[in-house]
Amino acid sequence: MQQYYGDNVHIIQKNKNRKKSKNANPPRKKAFCFLVILLSLIALFCAVFYPFNSSAKTHLKSKTWHYVTVRFSTEHLESELASENVKEKGGGGFILNDGTFVITATVFENESDAKSVASKIENGKVYSLTVPQISVSEQKDTKEIRNALSVYQKVYRELTAVVTDYDEGKSTDSVAMLVLGKMRDLVVSAREGIENDDEKLYEATRDFLVETEKTLSFAISDEEHTIPARIRYAVSKMVYDRYRLAKSLI
Repeated sequence: MQQYYGDNVHIIQKNKNRKKSKNANPPRKKAFCFLVILLSLIALFCAVFYPFNSSAKTHLKSKTWHYVTVRFSTEHLESELASENVKEKGGGGFILNDGTFVITATVFENESDAKSVASKIENGKVYSLTVPQISVSEQKDTKEIRNALSVYQKVYRELTAVVTDYDEGKSTDSVAMLVLGKMRDLVVSAREGIENDDEKLYEATRDFLVETEKTLSFAISDEEHTIPARIRYAVSKMVYDRYRLAKSLI
């Protein structure tokens, strides 16, 4: 029941039109502004000195290659003689050293191809070698370094196609020499495309490309062996050198 005081109903009304003081809660407002400014400064500092996602990496996946081998030896001289014998028959004769001298005839990307060729060679076996993954910081110019690290695959495929055509009578000495020269130029271009950085990855990649350039130059100038033997030796050595590069970065 509503209470009455006197004759009139007594109702206490609030003054709805009363305005808040302009200076109400000034400390809280100032603290908020200070916090916003502080967070902005922190964000700016991080953007300049610690770029976003600075630890991001791009990866060149591991790849397994398959050598066709004809002999294993623990004697250096014996392995050299076996290598020359392979070269005389049109094989590469590259000697892979994993603690034992492994005399190879050629190398394939596909294991089935390697097994097929090995089955036709006396004492032929397949020796698989996995080139480890390489990680590249995305803060660097990754396009050029990725190209430099992957160019050996294009060189391999171009030269393998040429030697296959040569064996089948579809190519000539001059064509093979022309392709060898172009592949050497491609390697030189890849080396010149990467920045002159002292970082281990860049230094090791440049060394690999310099060595590959020398290998291809030797294949061009070598007059003691047939073109198929020279090309097979070159691609076998190049793949192994690329493997050693990746292993050195682990």
